[in-house]
Amino acid sequence: MAEGTQNPLLGDPSHASHSDTKVQKLEHKLQQLKEHTPQTHNGIREWIHQKPGTFGCLVFLLITCIVLVAVVPPVCVLVGCGAGRPSDSSDSESINRLIVNFDQIGKTVKSKIPPLLYDYLEEVALKSGIQIVSFSDAKVLEEVKKILLSQPDLSNLLQDSAQSRPPVQDPLAALAGAASQAGVPGTRRFMSALDPRRFLQSVTVVPGAPDPLDQYSLGIVKAKDAWNVTQGTPEVIVAVVDTGCDLTHPDLKDNLWINTKEIPGNGVDDDGNGLIDDVYGYDFAGTCENDYPSDGCGPKPDPQDTGTHGSHCAGIVGAVRNNGVGISGIAPRVKIMCLKVSTPSNNFYTAHILKAYDYAYRMGAHVVSCSFGPAEPNMKTISPDELAAYVAERNLYRAALQPMVDKNMLIIAAAGNENTNLDQLDQYNTTYMPCFMAKEFPENMLCVTATNQDDVRWAEIANNKPVGSNFGLKYADIGAPGRLIMSSTPPVAGNSMTRWNLKTGSSMATPMVSGIGALVLSVLGTGTGNYFQGKEARKIIVESADPKVGLPVSTGRRVNAASAVLQATAKLSGVAGIVTDASFVRSSQSVLVTGFNETYYAGDFGITERNDWDQLPVTGVSTRPGLPRFERYKFGAGTTLRVKASVYLPLTGLYAMQINTTASSADLRVLVGQVALNLSAVNLLNSNGGWYEFEMRYRNPSAIIDIQMAEPTGQPGASSSAFSRMTNFYISTPVPPKDYYWAPKIALSSTWQVLTRPVNATTVGLASILESALQLDSPFNFSSVVPDINYTTPTALRANLYPSSVVAAASVPQSLVGIAHTRLAAPDKPMRFKLTCSYCSMAVNDLRILDVYDPASTGAATTRISDCIAFGNTSGTHDIVVRFAAADSSAAPLTLGWLPCDANPTAEAVSLRTHVMNNLFWKPSSGVAGYVPGLQCDVWPSANRVGAPVYKFRLPAAMASTPRALQKNLTGPRDNRAMFDDFLRTGCSPTEDKSPGCIGPAMFRFSDTIVNWPNSSTITGTALAALYMRCWTYVSRGFGQGFTALPLSNNNIYAYMGAQTVLRLEVTAGLANQPPSSPNVTQLNDHYQLLAVEWRGLGAATALVGIVNAAATNISLNLDMNNTLLPIPVVAARTAATVSFDYSAVAIDPATIPSPPYPAPSRPARPSWPTFPGQLAAESLPAPAPAPSPANTTFNTSATNATTATNATLSAPAPSPSPAPAASPVPSPAPVYAAPSNASNASNTTTASNATSPAPVASPAPSNATLPAPSPSPAPVLNGTGGAGNGTTTAAANGTTTATSNGTSNGTSTATGRHLMQLQESSSGFEAVALGASAWSLRQVDTTSPGLRADVYNPTSTAPYDTVEYLSKLVLNNISFASDPTLFGNVVSPTVGLSGPLPGKPPPSLYTLGPKPAKGPTPQIEWRARYVRAAGFLYPPQRAAALTRWVVKVVEQTNQSTSVTFGDVTIRNAIEFPGTAVRETSVAVWLPPGYVPMVVMARSSRTDTAASYDVSLIDATGAETDVTGDRWYRSV
Repeated sequence: MAEGTQNPLLGDPSHASHSDTKVQKLEHKLQQLKEHTPQTHNGIREWIHQKPGTFGCLVFLLITCIVLVAVVPPVCVLVGCGAGRPSDSSDSESINRLIVNFDQIGKTVKSKIPPLLYDYLEEVALKSGIQIVSFSDAKVLEEVKKILLSQPDLSNLLQDSAQSRPPVQDPLAALAGAASQAGVPGTRRFMSALDPRRFLQSVTVVPGAPDPLDQYSLGIVKAKDAWNVTQGTPEVIVAVVDTGCDLTHPDLKDNLWINTKEIPGNGVDDDGNGLIDDVYGYDFAGTCENDYPSDGCGPKPDPQDTGTHGSHCAGIVGAVRNNGVGISGIAPRVKIMCLKVSTPSNNFYTAHILKAYDYAYRMGAHVVSCSFGPAEPNMKTISPDELAAYVAERNLYRAALQPMVDKNMLIIAAAGNENTNLDQLDQYNTTYMPCFMAKEFPENMLCVTATNQDDVRWAEIANNKPVGSNFGLKYADIGAPGRLIMSSTPPVAGNSMTRWNLKTGSSMATPMVSGIGALVLSVLGTGTGNYFQGKEARKIIVESADPKVGLPVSTGRRVNAASAVLQATAKLSGVAGIVTDASFVRSSQSVLVTGFNETYYAGDFGITERNDWDQLPVTGVSTRPGLPRFERYKFGAGTTLRVKASVYLPLTGLYAMQINTTASSADLRVLVGQVALNLSAVNLLNSNGGWYEFEMRYRNPSAIIDIQMAEPTGQPGASSSAFSRMTNFYISTPVPPKDYYWAPKIALSSTWQVLTRPVNATTVGLASILESALQLDSPFNFSSVVPDINYTTPTALRANLYPSSVVAAASVPQSLVGIAHTRLAAPDKPMRFKLTCSYCSMAVNDLRILDVYDPASTGAATTRISDCIAFGNTSGTHDIVVRFAAADSSAAPLTLGWLPCDANPTAEAVSLRTHVMNNLFWKPSSGVAGYVPGLQCDVWPSANRVGAPVYKFRLPAAMASTPRALQKNLTGPRDNRAMFDDFLRTGCSPTEDKSPGCIGPAMFRFSDTIVNWPNSSTITGTALAALYMRCWTYVSRGFGQGFTALPLSNNNIYAYMGAQTVLRLEVTAGLANQPPSSPNVTQLNDHYQLLAVEWRGLGAATALVGIVNAAATNISLNLDMNNTLLPIPVVAARTAATVSFDYSAVAIDPATIPSPPYPAPSRPARPSWPTFPGQLAAESLPAPAPAPSPANTTFNTSATNATTATNATLSAPAPSPSPAPAASPVPSPAPVYAAPSNASNASNTTTASNATSPAPVASPAPSNATLPAPSPSPAPVLNGTGGAGNGTTTAAANGTTTATSNGTSNGTSTATGRHLMQLQESSSGFEAVALGASAWSLRQVDTTSPGLRADVYNPTSTAPYDTVEYLSKLVLNNISFASDPTLFGNVVSPTVGLSGPLPGKPPPSLYTLGPKPAKGPTPQIEWRARYVRAAGFLYPPQRAAALTRWVVKVVEQTNQSTSVTFGDVTIRNAIEFPGTAVRETSVAVWLPPGYVPMVVMARSSRTDTAASYDVSLIDATGAETDVTGDRWYRSV
């Protein structure tokens, strides 16, 4: 049933009488007779008048005859005349009881039936007006039922039926013996103590001695802390409506309620309450299913528990504490009223339950605990008669509970244990009583769900079937511990004669909440003696409870006894005992900003607690910055507004808060620290110092709400003169930035990706920019890489996103929605953002910071400024997302900039390029990183990515190094043979520098990348039988038709392109797939975008792996030397720069400018690449051969568009690791956006042109001797003249570049300009953080002692990399996955480096016995292969160029195989051991000046040395330089 649809059983019908067809016909006939009755003759009237005595005698005789003829025979037929006592029905399915009420209290059933039937029924009148009628015979019941149904004043009639039946055996009884393993402390000891013979003996009570049995549930609800305030008072009475109590139980007997007005055993109703000898309560069921008082049937005064359920519940409420035996109840000093309603068959009947309610009401109970419900939830289509019965039951329960609610009692009901969502019962018009009554009496009732030791809803598999507590965001209210709860039980045979046992279910959770309610009432009643404060207790229980994420109840909370009693104590003093938000950890917040989050829901959803807000229809979402004054709402009538924030109260003491508004309390609720505040008085908030939840719910928002606070003054209250609007309200998120773990940890660019799609103009509005409507991974038609979000003119956005060189005019959307994404390096201090648009919003790490939309406006552009934003120190980069919509794309300005918080907020904002560090897009020619062509693949030996990859290889080089490739015998599939033919035809070879035209498919068999690959039977059961493999590269194209990956079955595939997840194929049941969804048109503007594909659970033996066209899977992505490149990180010294802002006096009310968030965040690392600890992106450490520093250069940067004039001063540069070129003149500033260029390299749906900068030079064609030189573009310079190049705070980088690409070229390119794109605030301005910063830093380079250091690992006969045949025949990149590697030692080679043998002897061989032959001695097997790992930094000869082409040449040595990686990229594939098929490889790489992180992994069985190397670098002139010790620096 949809939200808002009322269950007819929960309505308020004015009349709910039953009328069967026969009665209706009879009424109709009587009406006809009345209409046709002839007029009485006047003569008869006169005779009666004259002889009244005679007429009276005749009337009496007539009535007597009618009774004898009409009544007596039917009664004799029904029950017999003169046959003795009526018999009790033996049919348990036919219960001879009716539950009835009329339109007025006081009317009885007997007043409606002939007196002769009185002897065959017993009628009990309840204070609620309900009549419980028990019959001697079912036939009499039917006759009376017919009579009652004809009565016009009948309200409800229900034939009694059984409700719940407590299980004979607990659902987790089989688990009790293993409960200690399940998380219940001390349960094993308890179970061993449950020897039935022990409990046949007397139990010795020792006052003051601790209770021996462990109760984990008391710890969860913090019972001991609550007991420091109160353990309850005997004046508070908890009625346990259940199977009764063990009246002699040592943990119960001293806390049983006693009716002091009743004299036990005298057979007299001493107190006149209608019940005899009701000393401890009453047994309303008696000893028979039918309780008509005959043959020993009927109610009994003794509520002794003959089962176990009721005693167990009673013990949870109020077992005696510290008596040396058993347990303690949650309220160990309150009194327990035992009301037994179960029959000998363990059935709970509605009539008995309502009688118990009446008794609890009349005899002074303050809390009623109800651990029962229907036999099971009815989730079937019901008949009209069944519906009528449900309506009658609902009405009767409501009538019975109404007096209790009017008396302000607290009623707690169980949600049940059928593992069912109770909200689904609305679909069937059925109910679950009495739990559903909590919806009708929301101020005095709670329905309780059971939780477990992990503080989540109890649900598990027991006896091969699912069991668990019922739940529901609508009908269940709160959680409490209910799994494997220890409590008291009577020593009966069905309980193994024990006095304590474990039980599980909401039946156990319910008395826990009842007991906490009793503790609260014990506090609230102090002084006044009024313990009937159920409404107040219920409110405190809910508001003090602990929020639990994912708990499926309306409040989302689990009870907390300590918080409840503390809040009750505070209430006595007129103080709100607000609850600290335990889930809020300041250091865990990735973003914090002053303000409020607003959500408008479409409809009236009330202002009470609910936990289904995320399931309700949303009209709009907004962020309200600044102070706690609410007006100018985006939506009003017909909506429900929910405002959320965190309020920081740093001081301990009483804060005062007043809420000034004309809004009605029926429409508005304001909560602080989970406590609902008074709208018409000053609220005193008892602060312990810390963070508290703030929430406001407002139906049909319209009135101004002004919230003011005063800090503690040391006095009992705070002076009203101290009230002000405090800026201590914050919105935040602990959500970390998205983990793009598949991307290399290098700051490659300062770009944005903008994704757009066309929409209907009539749909553009606030809903267009909802987070639910615009997700980064959802399909878009267009993708553009842009340098900035700074479209100040109406047509700028359209012109830049859809240049005519890429998109035909007819294809440009007139109306659109879009999302822009980048990654931000946060500054040291808080910053604020300025956003201009018509319809847009900005989010940081999924937290909405700003939105621009006014429902009353005409869509004109508006500028909004955020409050101060503090970034968490757990991550140095953050996701920035701008969602926008435009009804007319030709009139859609969109700009985003930033300012320091203490700068003038009216000043022009600065481009975010100063802080953007994007590793998803890259311009290879920029020189921020080196590169090598290919597709990098990393492999883990399982379906999950754990640790570093075990094996790494790069395509197409790896395929070119196998014997099959060398013999031109690749095992390509039949349909794709042409691709492999291209691979062979284009000359792909291990000497990659000599085959620059190599083109290979991104499609292969894993077996084609390794020389010694076994058959599938050999792989089964080994470490690489199932693989987690990721292949990634950067491509200069998009995929207009989308792409997918092979194989399409039996493994999970994820694909990523740019910032998007564009493919998700799941084989796991229940997980949703995402079909290929890459943009139709991609505009890269000279950049390359990241493309990564993951195979999770790949069967390695025969799997054909490929990245292929989504529409035609026989068309693969081609891997060539120009369009698929891999970045190589290079560590270099970075320079510093400063930027100044306008800090002039602010000409507006300073009170409206929020102060920076408190507390100030500590400095985060930049960027947050977690590979190595302690690195800083901006740093300057000594490097070899420092060059002289040029003189400082000072210049002014002129502002354009949305930027302010900025004075920027470049400080003296840090020492360069190589001779640096002389400082070049700084070019003149350029506007933020230059005129679009008509030149492009557009191909199909992708362009590599830069529409916002001078036209790029086309990429040169590949030559036979060298890799292609980069396109002329700005490149980083190490001499300090670098900076941001967007024209806002820096000069444009339009310097000249020279490059050649023929065989005689010098292989270098030079450029000038400013290229330090990142800035972070420091004490002296802003310290530069340059692009190119990575997971490696100068702090890790041991520049003081060059030379190689290698770790040598002993041979092993047990590690899988030796015992598994195919693993023993290749070189793994990581052997830490095996537990066997032992370090032999470290070899230091200060001079040899990677050119010659390592000094010293290798580790000794290991010998093991081989298989024993039939004859002769057992042979010995020699194990002498060892792994040698050298990690450090390569320092190539430095060139005065942005990028220098080097050839990395590796010549393999005898009995050895070596792999080489630069950063995360494989330079040499070690696909066999020992290396025989390919002895020499040569790979062309482009590197900027600096240190290259490098790992050399060798496997060797040489006997003369641990390992020997022959690695050299060849420059473009052919000069070869050995990588000796002075070219290698150790990693620290």
